[in-house]
Amino acid sequence: MRKEGSVKQSVCIYALCFVPALALAGQLGREESLTSSVRSARLQVTDETPFNTHNFRLFVGGFRCDTEGNVFFIPGLPGTVKAPAIVVRVSADGKSPTTFSLPSTLCVADSSDVTINAMALDTQGQLTVLADVRAEAGTRQYLASFDDGGQLRSKVELDPSQIVAQRFAVFDSGDILLLGYRSGHGARSAQPRVAVMAANGESLRDVVPPTALSSSTWLTTDGLSFAEPATDGHVYFAPESGPAYAITPSAEISRTIHLVSPEKGAGLVALKISGPRLAAIYEVQDKQPSVRWVAVHDLGSGRQVASYGPVQNLVMCYRPEGSHDRFTLLGGRGGRSLLFNASAP
Repeated sequence: MRKEGSVKQSVCIYALCFVPALALAGQLGREESLTSSVRSARLQVTDETPFNTHNFRLFVGGFRCDTEGNVFFIPGLPGTVKAPAIVVRVSADGKSPTTFSLPSTLCVADSSDVTINAMALDTQGQLTVLADVRAEAGTRQYLASFDDGGQLRSKVELDPSQIVAQRFAVFDSGDILLLGYRSGHGARSAQPRVAVMAANGESLRDVVPPTALSSSTWLTTDGLSFAEPATDGHVYFAPESGPAYAITPSAEISRTIHLVSPEKGAGLVALKISGPRLAAIYEVQDKQPSVRWVAVHDLGSGRQVASYGPVQNLVMCYRPEGSHDRFTLLGGRGGRSLLFNASAP
């Protein structure tokens, strides 16, 4: 079972470490001839600034931006067996980072006993982390939420008889969408479970209708899926081979958004939501140097409204301002990490 933030077989570019799963995402589950009808425009870089990672190396598998431009990432070093059990937030102005330590939060003496599976931000920029803690009695799984100062706000232990979570997203209501499988089964052969958990962890409701998700291949060792919250109250879930499902806190699928790559043969590698828009980011397998394509959809209508590419750098943040799409890209030059602010022409 692959965890988000895994650092095995990482590849270092621009002195940063990138998880190959993001660069080698699977093909779309539709005919490769089906591409977007919206003509792609090239993004124009308006300015660049140094990105001070404070001597940490980045792992894109654990990487988020909030609406204020703060950057959250799971750090580590090239070649390490696993990522450290901390999350770092670097402010938009590049000042001293804030560290969110899972071992201290979960009262675990040996940090090697803690593994971060995934992290997520709600629409207000509050951080929640999904982590495994190894103990003599077996592995226990927790969701830990933090305030802006890095202090614990809440902690919920998941019941393994109900779900072993792999990914999650936080609704505006505080409820949590969990993506995982039932205990006692391996990820390859397990029946997927996609469910909404109450904020206090006391109840778990399967997403209805379950057949909309159970036939997908997101719960495989090589599969990817993406879940992001929106200010319209939904969480949008997209397996790499399907549409984006708008899921409500009551565990219903209210609608779907048909995602189509702007580039033939490109696979979905990221999903970013800001305001009323969704940006689906794609990459072509095994193409060097890697380039990305972005399809922007209106959340209300589901209609694709813009397309961008090719994009040479990692798409880090997405912030629409009115009808104008603005992005922050991550790249490097001369051994330095750089942020490029870019927008549509």
